[in-house]
Amino acid sequence: MVFLDDALAEGVLPSAKPTKAFWQEDYETDIAGHRTTKDLPDAADVIVIGSGISGAFAARELIHNGCNVLLLEARTTCSGATGRNGGHCQPHLYGSTPEIVTFELQNYYALANVILENEIQCEYQQMKAGCHPYFSKKAFAQAKEQALEFKKAMPEIANLVEIVEGRDNLAALAVPNAEGAILQHDAASLSPYKLITAIFTKLLKSQRLNLQTTTPVTSITVSDHAGAWKVHTPRGDICTEKGDDGEAQEDYLIQRPVSEGGELMFGGGRLLAKRLGYDCSDDSFNDDHAVKYLKTSLDYLLDDRETSERANFGTGEQRYNTKSIWTGIFGLSVDGCPWVGPVPQMPGIFLAAGYSGHGMPNAALCAAYAASLIVAETEGPLSQSLRYDQKRDFKLQSFRVKPVPKSYLITKKRIDRAKELPRTRGFQGESVGIS
Repeated sequence: MVFLDDALAEGVLPSAKPTKAFWQEDYETDIAGHRTTKDLPDAADVIVIGSGISGAFAARELIHNGCNVLLLEARTTCSGATGRNGGHCQPHLYGSTPEIVTFELQNYYALANVILENEIQCEYQQMKAGCHPYFSKKAFAQAKEQALEFKKAMPEIANLVEIVEGRDNLAALAVPNAEGAILQHDAASLSPYKLITAIFTKLLKSQRLNLQTTTPVTSITVSDHAGAWKVHTPRGDICTEKGDDGEAQEDYLIQRPVSEGGELMFGGGRLLAKRLGYDCSDDSFNDDHAVKYLKTSLDYLLDDRETSERANFGTGEQRYNTKSIWTGIFGLSVDGCPWVGPVPQMPGIFLAAGYSGHGMPNAALCAAYAASLIVAETEGPLSQSLRYDQKRDFKLQSFRVKPVPKSYLITKKRIDRAKELPRTRGFQGESVGIS
C-alpha cells in the first residue's frame, strides 16, 4: 500500500502469521494461496496492490474495460481488513453530509446488485433495519440531534432513520438498558470473504487477471523509463505505467443466516485495548482486555437488567460459547474521509484506501471510480458522465461507476492540511463469533 507522505518509509508489512478470522476457518477455497503464474512478469500494464474489496472492484472495473491486471497480495487472498471485518454493510446516514449519504447509499445498492445479479453465494441478507443503541445520555443526545438534522437536510429519505426512546420500545429492540437508539432502514450482512473470493474466481476465468499471493510490495520507485514506475517485491521487480493501491470504537452485532450456523458476530472493544488500539498494525495476537469485554458484554446488552448493574458491564462472567476470536485492522484516515483518485505529483499512481473501518458501504464504488480514471487515461473520455448525481438515484439497476464525494478526492491542498493533523496511523479491534 502507498501512503501519501513519509509514512511509506515508516510502514511495516502485514503480520506473517495473523490470527485466523472466522470467515477463513468456516470456508476453504483454493484461491486463498493462488498464483496464476509461477514467476512474476517483468512488466505489467496495470498493477493492483491488495486483494480486499478495493482491489477486487478495481480489478473488476479494469478487466471489464479490457485491461490486463497483475494483482499483488502480501498474504493470502482477502486476508486483510476486508476478510477480517464483522460482515455488516450499512451506510451511515445521520452525522454525514448529504453528498456522502448519497454516495454510501449508491454504494450499498450497487454492491447488493452485484451480489444478487451474479447470484454470489456469500450469505447476503438484507435487514429490516440496523439498530444503533447508545448507552450514555450524552452520546444519545448527540446522535438524536444528528438524526434530526439528517431528516431536515434530506426529507425525501427521512423515513430511513428512526429515533427510538422509552424503555418498552428499547426492550422490543433487545437493548433495554440503552438511553436511546437510532434505527436505519438500509442494512445488510454477508460473508465478505466469500464475496471477494467469488469475484476473484470469476475474474480469473477471464484470462485477464494474474493473481499473485504472498507477494508483498516493499516499495514503489520511479522507473528509468519516463512516466513509469517500478514495484519492488521479494520475488522480483515489475515495471508498470500505472498502478492502483487497494486496501487500506463502534461495537457491532449481526447474526449469520440460520442455514449457515446462525452465529452471532460481535466486534468492538477498541477502547479497552492497549493505547486504544492505535499505532498497531499487528494482527497476529488478540488484546486480552478487548477479548474480556467482548466475551462478557453480550449478556448485559441483550438481557433485561437493571441499570445499576452497569458497573459490571464487560467485566462479568462469560455466558456464551466462543467459537472464534481474531483481530482485525484497518486504515484510519486522519481527516475522516477515504483517499481516492490519482496521487498528486505521482502520475500513474492511483489510490482507494483509508475507509476508517467503513469500507463496505464505500470501497466498491471508490475502487471502481479510481479504476475508471486509469481506463480514461488510456482509452480517452469515459462513455458516461461522472458528474455528481443530484437526482440521488440510489437503487441502481446495475453496477456502474459513480463519482466520489469531493471530500474523498486527493489534492495537494488536502495532503498539506492532513499533515498538520494528529497522526492516527493504525486501528485495532477484535471480532468474536459466538454460537
